[in-house]
Amino acid sequence: MGKLTINEATEEMQKLNNEIKRLLKLFGGYEGEQLAYNPDNLDDDFIRSQYLSILYKLNDIQRRIEYLSMPVTEQGIIKRNSLGRYELPSGFYFTSGSVCEILKEDHDDKYWVYTSVEHNGEDYYATALGKNVSIDGKTVRIRYKYA
Repeated sequence: MGKLTINEATEEMQKLNNEIKRLLKLFGGYEGEQLAYNPDNLDDDFIRSQYLSILYKLNDIQRRIEYLSMPVTEQGIIKRNSLGRYELPSGFYFTSGSVCEILKEDHDDKYWVYTSVEHNGEDYYATALGKNVSIDGKTVRIRYKYA
């Protein structure tokens, strides 16, 4: 078997995404609300806690696959606005929990990294770059179905 193309890999990821959605629905979401267990049984309690950990990770994987299936809707340099939030030229601004891709530059290498935007008490930052790295002037792109 040869290497998968990006399109073939995307199809396989969509299949995985559908299976993860089915499992999450069966278990009652990543909190496992439909998982019956005996809390007085240490083995049941342990297995449940492990399943919840797996479900949480599956939920994250499902959200990432969904994100990657959306088209890039905007790309540009972000600047800090008058409210202290970082925004794209269109006016779309980022708040804590916003996800995007930021262009990382290491020496001669440039590549996109998936990140979320958070606030450290003083300013917003990209989790992939670290709390002490300014995002002002960085190239960012977003993917949304209805942007």
